[in-house]
Amino acid sequence: MSRANKLITLEVSGIDGGDRCDFAGETCAQTELLEQARQAVVEPCTAPEAVERSYWSGVESLPAEILEDYVQRRERSQLGRILQTARRLRDGVDRVVLLGGASWMWGGRIAQAAGCEPYFDQLTRAQRGGRLRLIFADYVWDNDALSGLIDLLVQGRSPDRWEDRWALLTLPDRQAERVMPPGWAALFHAWSDFYGRAGGSDGCVGLSPCGGPLATWAPVGAEAAESGRGLQVSGEFSLFSPAGLLPAACLGLDVVRMLEGAARISDRFRSAPRGENPAWDYAAIAQRLAPQLAGGGRVLRLAEVALTTLGSWYTRLFERFEQAGVEVSLPRSVVATRDRLPPVPRDGRRLWLTDVTVDRVRCDPCCGQYRGDAERGSGASGDRSSRLTEQAAGRLHEALRPYQRGGVPIVRIRLPQLNAWTLGQLLQMLMLATVVENLMQAAVCRKTSFPRTAAAGTGTAD
Repeated sequence: MSRANKLITLEVSGIDGGDRCDFAGETCAQTELLEQARQAVVEPCTAPEAVERSYWSGVESLPAEILEDYVQRRERSQLGRILQTARRLRDGVDRVVLLGGASWMWGGRIAQAAGCEPYFDQLTRAQRGGRLRLIFADYVWDNDALSGLIDLLVQGRSPDRWEDRWALLTLPDRQAERVMPPGWAALFHAWSDFYGRAGGSDGCVGLSPCGGPLATWAPVGAEAAESGRGLQVSGEFSLFSPAGLLPAACLGLDVVRMLEGAARISDRFRSAPRGENPAWDYAAIAQRLAPQLAGGGRVLRLAEVALTTLGSWYTRLFERFEQAGVEVSLPRSVVATRDRLPPVPRDGRRLWLTDVTVDRVRCDPCCGQYRGDAERGSGASGDRSSRLTEQAAGRLHEALRPYQRGGVPIVRIRLPQLNAWTLGQLLQMLMLATVVENLMQAAVCRKTSFPRTAAAGTGTAD
């Protein structure tokens, strides 16, 4: 298998003294509960009635459905229209302001942090290859922040200059469907005044339903979502819906490849056995360790700064279940190259580490060579440069030794490289594992049970 097609893998240590993913110690009841939870994700109608499923129903099948529709209908498909909209925006403006609920913006935020070059927003349009800057305006009730944004967009700028042009993209927001938030109105008026009342409507694109107060401002709305795929998932689970795919496409990410990675994880989730099923295995490990944490914590250690946003989103996934009344242990995310890990507990079982590592860096090896050394032809600094990535990997590995000696369970999620393919895999794996884990936790806490027979259907719509 080529590096471009490699799959993410799990490596486990410190669980029941084992150094590999061995589930022989599970009870029959745990195994049956895991199977029922997996079935409930595949067919959401089989989930316990006590669990709210409107925001994650269909997340398992969504990437494959969108890809199949794209293969069959191309430009007329939902994904085809998303790509066309992104292309039209890239051809017309330099910035896109995203309006909507903060929970719907995670797809764009993760795509920008993990899929684009470092300091992407600081690059010129030529350096960005014509890809768009995204501005996440989820603070429309903050007067000073909103005023500063409007000044940035219009003060000293002209619609005749390509680098000054900007557009508005509205993501779903339940309140905005009923009444226009004042901050939204201020931005719509600023856009209208900037281009003049006769300005083209392409500068306002809406992915939320275009009825109500948005109908006047977003006439291009919802055409990319009219087929309804992805509308049943919401908020933090909407990464592969139009709300996540369109911002990612504006940034120039290969969203087709990202969907293919996610669909591959879903396929393994449905059919692969334990030990070869990352999402299911990870949920099983979480369920196995939950009783042992005993008030302790779980930490997600991220190997790169580019994954910081992903760590924050992962915590938010659990908060959605917490809001629904499920008792959860919120993971804390740390960046290995920047943040300290918590101290090793006396009882190693009171802590659980998930270590997300990336085997191959995206950028060329950083030149640690001093200019003076280069001019003198010194080879020592060249050696430093060639060993920089190896030294960093060694430091990350060394930092885990105290936890391994202390018996702390460690699950390593290995990505061959950080790109659209592996990012799609990782995001889908974490979403599926989180749903399975919390379905099991809900069944245990509320003493509910899964229906013995799976009924047909796809669950409720959001």
